[in-house]
Amino acid sequence: MKHSFEYCALRYLLAWETDERELHAAMTNRPSPLALRSSMQHFRIARSFKGVAEEKNANLILNALDRVVRNRTSSQCDNVMALATEFQNHFGKFNVSAASKLLWLTFRSPYIIYDARAVAALRLLSCEFDNKDYPKYYEAWHSRYDQHKVEIERGCGALNNGSTILHNLARLRRLASCRYVSTLVSRTCFRQLPLGTGRLAAT
Repeated sequence: MKHSFEYCALRYLLAWETDERELHAAMTNRPSPLALRSSMQHFRIARSFKGVAEEKNANLILNALDRVVRNRTSSQCDNVMALATEFQNHFGKFNVSAASKLLWLTFRSPYIIYDARAVAALRLLSCEFDNKDYPKYYEAWHSRYDQHKVEIERGCGALNNGSTILHNLARLRRLASCRYVSTLVSRTCFRQLPLGTGRLAAT
């Protein structure tokens, strides 16, 4: 069954307020090995990196992330592929999914998470790209996102009604103001991920 974009927006808002907001804050200001491991556990990618519980291996990942983002002339697609290459050099696996998730959590927009669910959804929509080809995936993702942009914006805007979202946030022990919700849901990074493919993948 397909869910409405409003439902997907609500799910994402709850995920952001529950975990990802604090993880994002921890990853944007000289992230520690503990912050990195927490982020990797949240995205369920830690098991792909043998020995990440050890400080030296966690620092290998943090240093790789730092090297990639310091190259400010590269595009987001180049950065994802470069970080995946760093992972292959240090851990033996060209992990595009992990690279995209860590870059997204650190910077959010313009990065788009690459994962199996989004790949499957795009291929159901007749998009063609090779596995782990992030530039082609990124292009396909945006093509489908643009097709549904008006519906997505309408779904996000519905959260401004207040009553439903405030009720759910109260359950999370954090009652956000309507102004806060309005500001958050109007941001491109909120509307893009995982909302863009969330409804399309929920079949």
